[in-house]
Amino acid sequence: MDTGSLTVHNLKPGALLFHNRSMLVRTDVGHGVVVTLYDRVKEMGAICHFAFPDMNNDETPTGLYAKPAIYYLVRLMKRAGSDLANMEATISGGASLSSVYRTHQNLSLTNVKVAEDLLSKLMINIKERDVGGSDGRRVQFNTGNGELNVEDNDGLGFQDWFPGFENVVIEDFPAKGIN
Repeated sequence: MDTGSLTVHNLKPGALLFHNRSMLVRTDVGHGVVVTLYDRVKEMGAICHFAFPDMNNDETPTGLYAKPAIYYLVRLMKRAGSDLANMEATISGGASLSSVYRTHQNLSLTNVKVAEDLLSKLMINIKERDVGGSDGRRVQFNTGNGELNVEDNDGLGFQDWFPGFENVVIEDFPAKGIN
């Protein structure tokens, strides 16, 4: 993927990004999942990187969890004039990093399933999936044209997967829909 003159942003787990012009977003994902949304008509995109499928009822909703991350991403797109019918999604990640998560072998599969279920519930077409396996991935997404590049990234160590999560608090969650 040619970065050209694009602004490059490195996305951490728990973060999300929406932009209505071209920007290259990069992230490394292991057991978590990266979801991208792209509006084919408005030519704008958004990306989130969540680490966990569910949160406890007493936890603050953040981008670390699938439901608040994906719903807030959709909400940002809709507020910018996007229509659900014009959105397409990609899902990347969900690797079983057994050397890192010996006791959480189902976490990666659950993360992928939750993402698929939420997008299906919203009737957003999943254009591409690059999930599973035992290696993490390096994901690059262009918010302006929807171009996605996913590469296996088996050279990362434990410290690369846990750099210190960036919590993105979503204050108006749970929402009554995504308007």
